Amino acid sequence: MIAPFSPIAELAAALRRGELSCEEIAEFYLARIARYNDKLNAFVTVFAQTMLTAAQGQDLLLKAGVDLGPLQGMPLGIKDLLHWRGTPCSASSRQLPDSRSTHTAPAVTRLLQHGAVIAGKTQLVEFAFGGWGINQSAGTPWNPWDCDVHRVPGGSSSGSAVAVAAGLVPAAIGTDTGGSVRIPAALNGLVGLKPTQNRISREGCIPLSTTLDSIGPLTHTVADAELIYRSMSGDTQRLAVADTLKVAFIEPDTLGAAIDPEIVAALEKTQRRLSEAGISVTRIKLPFSWTGLSARSGEIISAEAWAWHREMMTSHRDRYNPLTAEKLLHGAAINKESFEGLLRQREQHIGLFHELMDDWDILLMPTLAITACPVDEVNEQQATLALLTRAVNYLDGCAITLPVALSSEGMPIGAQLVANYHHESQLLAMAHRLEALTGWHQQPAGWE
Repeated sequence: MIAPFSPIAELAAALRRGELSCEEIAEFYLARIARYNDKLNAFVTVFAQTMLTAAQGQDLLLKAGVDLGPLQGMPLGIKDLLHWRGTPCSASSRQLPDSRSTHTAPAVTRLLQHGAVIAGKTQLVEFAFGGWGINQSAGTPWNPWDCDVHRVPGGSSSGSAVAVAAGLVPAAIGTDTGGSVRIPAALNGLVGLKPTQNRISREGCIPLSTTLDSIGPLTHTVADAELIYRSMSGDTQRLAVADTLKVAFIEPDTLGAAIDPEIVAALEKTQRRLSEAGISVTRIKLPFSWTGLSARSGEIISAEAWAWHREMMTSHRDRYNPLTAEKLLHGAAINKESFEGLLRQREQHIGLFHELMDDWDILLMPTLAITACPVDEVNEQQATLALLTRAVNYLDGCAITLPVALSSEGMPIGAQLVANYHHESQLLAMAHRLEALTGWHQQPAGWE
């Protein structure tokens, strides 16, 4: 018997005990996709027969004694920005309706080499340009934590988050330019990991910002996030010892954002839990404006997005969603001199961040300022969800969000842990420790 919200580690153990086959796992998740995807809109494309054939092949390998590790036979969703040879890759846009990949992204290749089977391509904000998860033409995935009200799933990796949260796959891959893994993970009660940018190859991934893009997993547990991260990156560094790490809890009222009081309370409780468990936690104020960095990050994203889309905007602007076109035109107004100035400022801020992290191993703060709100209450032109997440990409750090509480409306609240460049071993160690203290990762979505 497969539970829809089973972590990969449990499925892999059952597979090796002979209680399940890869084909049975594939059939189970395909049945859930068939049952729920019309409502959820999590998948753009489902590779049902391809997935079944691949699962049967993994069963034969296991029977022959070829064990590729815990990912073997595990169904994954892949954000529809990543190329997989011979399959559609539309970026959830009318600009690329018939586009088929001629090559496979190295990140996808690594997953396949570890025996993963691809369930399908997941929905996203058009060309990954947005944090709310809204797509005017392709439709907005349904956050499964509310069966009755269509709430924002977060973006841009909206479909990846919804697919995992609703138990359509045990894990999925997203991209994160300013929070596009962490935002939907937080809104859907998941773990979302944004590694240091150069840890996982971005080749074969349609870019939003070549300076800031990164690839990462969305999962039910920190262990699964670590497994997929290591599979895609090849990082073999041993985890740090959590009890030896120094955590700086950022005073929420100094972050420069109006944060929901329930989220503040949840983070205060999280800080106390860590302290009571013997972790060194100190409350601090940042020496720079966290949300100010968010604004600079947004300018870099806009400029680089315009550079990639200029030709299509000139020839077929009408194929873009109106809001996407508006965002791209903002980038057109940023000239070369201004852009180079933004990059110089970024290097200066990275230096300040490194100085800060000489004193601390981990920063603790909210992932978001709000919980999932109804889609019809969103005005994307007036508000961004990425105020607390963008700075990590700008500073080339690594970060993870994990669920720590539920709001009074039953919506997930995520805590964000941030570490310095290439300090994933510290980041994951503290995430494991915090997850064990909260237990919120065991809460299933409200869909069933």
